[in-house]
Amino acid sequence: MTIDPRSPCVVGTARRTWHPGTDQSWSGEPADTVEVVDTHDGPARVLAASAVFGREGTPEVAIALCGLDDGRRCYALTRETDTMSAVAADEWVDATVQLRPGPDGTNLLSL
Repeated sequence: MTIDPRSPCVVGTARRTWHPGTDQSWSGEPADTVEVVDTHDGPARVLAASAVFGREGTPEVAIALCGLDDGRRCYALTRETDTMSAVAADEWVDATVQLRPGPDGTNLLSL
């Protein structure tokens, strides 16, 4: 099989990278499942984070995937200026943060 090097490729942390137009069957073992909770109140560890920038070039929101002490995970966001700047400027993975439930089941994150 020949793969066109100009083909788009999804890049991330996964067990397998696939290319459009190739055989998509999977013969490996299923991945372990991790429970994702809607809300959490307390400390968490950042597993991945990204800042979303507006047209003016300043961060508008930072979004994080967080790991909890019991192995579960949750998503969180912040619009706090200092926290967004820290996410945008640093390698933020493994940072310990505080989460609190926000409106509509959203977790709010702060340093």
